[in-house]
Amino acid sequence: MAYNLVYLEKTINTVIFGQDVINYIEYIKYSVIWIWGIPLLMGLYWKPIAKARNTRIMQILFSIILFFISSVILLETKWLDIDTLIFLMAFFPLFAGITGKCITKDWLRYWEKITKVRV
Repeated sequence: MAYNLVYLEKTINTVIFGQDVINYIEYIKYSVIWIWGIPLLMGLYWKPIAKARNTRIMQILFSIILFFISSVILLETKWLDIDTLIFLMAFFPLFAGITGKCITKDWLRYWEKITKVRV
């Protein structure tokens, strides 16, 4: 993504939510690149930080952010490029959030009170 956005100087839509953001294009490019750090940090940090329900909501919101990012990047090529890759990769956290299958056992038991002990 950094190669496409910064080195090849691909363009980003200069009108986002009806606002002209031509002065902030470089900041937007680098923030788009760093958005991938969120799931990386969540995967490396073994201790849970939220309940399973909130984790599912975070996964769905992350996929919505990725869909938005893929729509902001403007490319005039006929080949599969970074915008298509981001669009396809956005389906993974979407399906993970809908099904709840990508949440580890520690995250599922976070903030739950154990009421019965089985021997």
